[in-house]
Amino acid sequence: MAQLTQKSALLKLLKKGKPVDDNKARLLTGCTTIRSRVSEFIAMGFKIDKERVNHTTRYKTKGHHVAYTMDVQHAKKKGLL
Repeated sequence: MAQLTQKSALLKLLKKGKPVDDNKARLLTGCTTIRSRVSEFIAMGFKIDKERVNHTTRYKTKGHHVAYTMDVQHAKKKGLL
């Protein structure tokens, strides 16, 4: 059985076209920081949107994190998928 790399596992997750943040990626792929992989995908020609998500921390203060969403239609049109 072929072993998935973090990069291929993250690509598989992003190909669903739904937002992915560090927490989701860590749980599902083991990749702790996805910024670098997202930059690599962008360099390969993928269009990935970045969205700032606001939330309240456990200390009741305001916080934010970033969620990434792949434009799957763009990737298909460019022949990347």
